[in-house]
Amino acid sequence: MERKIGKLGLNPFEAINIGHDGTPGSKGGPEYYLEDKINLNIVYSVYHAPRTKEEIAEELGMTLVYIEDRINHLENNGFI
Repeated sequence: MERKIGKLGLNPFEAINIGHDGTPGSKGGPEYYLEDKINLNIVYSVYHAPRTKEEIAEELGMTLVYIEDRINHLENNGFI
């Protein structure tokens, strides 16, 4: 069985700087959620078009079981 790897799995997106205007909420600002490269690439993968969890995992070249909790956490906090 061959695993498909999307472009983010081979060439991950990197942020130069993450910032915001205003006061972050009690759960922290965007740097709290997006300083992790996997979280940042999950969010970037759905920026231009919506994707399912399975499609996100394929795009990042990862197995869904390892990133599903991250996807749920980002979704629950309004990042996707």
